[in-house]
Amino acid sequence: MDYFLTNYNEDYCKKSIIRSPNAPHDPEFKDPAAESFKNYLQLSSDPTPMEDQMENADDYLHKHEKNHPKLAKIYFDKPINNEVMTKDFIFNGRSMYQCDYCDLEKDNAYKEEIRQKNLFRLPDDWDIPLSSHRYSHRNPVTINPNAMERTKIPRVPNNLDPQPHIRKILKVQTGKTEYGGVIGDLGELIMNDELHGKVTLV
Repeated sequence: MDYFLTNYNEDYCKKSIIRSPNAPHDPEFKDPAAESFKNYLQLSSDPTPMEDQMENADDYLHKHEKNHPKLAKIYFDKPINNEVMTKDFIFNGRSMYQCDYCDLEKDNAYKEEIRQKNLFRLPDDWDIPLSSHRYSHRNPVTINPNAMERTKIPRVPNNLDPQPHIRKILKVQTGKTEYGGVIGDLGELIMNDELHGKVTLV
C-alpha cells in the first residue's frame, strides 16, 4: 500500500488511450460562404441546357417521404404551413438589429409592392428621360396632352353676395357711388323698360 497516493489515483486506475490518427476530410464546398452566390456561366453555343442546381422544395419533400416513410409519418403527417415557413425564412435572412428594431412585415410588403410594379411594362413609345434634368423636369404635355388645359371651376352661389332686388326693397345704398345710384339706376330703368325703343346688343 502506497501512503503517498491520493484517493483518486488509488481508486481509479489509469487507462492508456491510443489516439487514432487524424483522417483527412475534404469539405463539400471549398468556399461555403460564397457557394450560394455562385452563378454558372452557360455559353449560347452550348446546345444542352444546364440543369438547375437548386431542387424544388416540394419535389425534395416527396422524395424524402418516399425514402423515409417513418420520419414522414412523424413529422410530415400534417401539411406544411407555407406562411410560417416564409416568415421563418424572412427572419433568418435578417440581422439581429432588423429583427429587434425594424418592422419586417412592412418591409416585406414594400418589397412585394415593388415586385408587383415591376411586372408592368411601359408602352414602346413612352418618353424615357436620358438625364437627371429631363427626369425631374419632363414636359407634361408629352405624357398627358390635356395636362396644360385649365379646368373650369364652377361658380358656387354665395348667400353673402348682395342681391339687387333685396337691396332695392330694403333701400340699402351701401357700396353705391352717387354716380351709380343716380345715373346708373336711371340708365338701367331706360334699358329695362325700353323707354326709347328696343335696345340692340352690340
